[in-house]
Amino acid sequence: MVDAISAATSGLAAASNWMDRTAATIANALTPGPPAVSSPAAAPIAAYPNVDLAVEMPNLLMAAASYELNLAVIDRAQSTYRAALDLVQPGP
Repeated sequence: MVDAISAATSGLAAASNWMDRTAATIANALTPGPPAVSSPAAAPIAAYPNVDLAVEMPNLLMAAASYELNLAVIDRAQSTYRAALDLVQPGP
């Protein structure tokens, strides 16, 4: 059960990182980067990131679902561990 909790904790960290990266990508979708073209005759043209919200929003939802599922694994492992301890240590 400790292995399940360790695996789920690792999954929480991965899902949290996934959500952070996806949220940062969405937040910076309209942030111009450095000028893509600059010449003496033309004004510089700012390059915008190639962000597809139709891809990023489902990624964010999947990351959130992954986080919730890993929390459920931890909760289930803890309740199973408690039930096992109750079998070994009966109450008064």
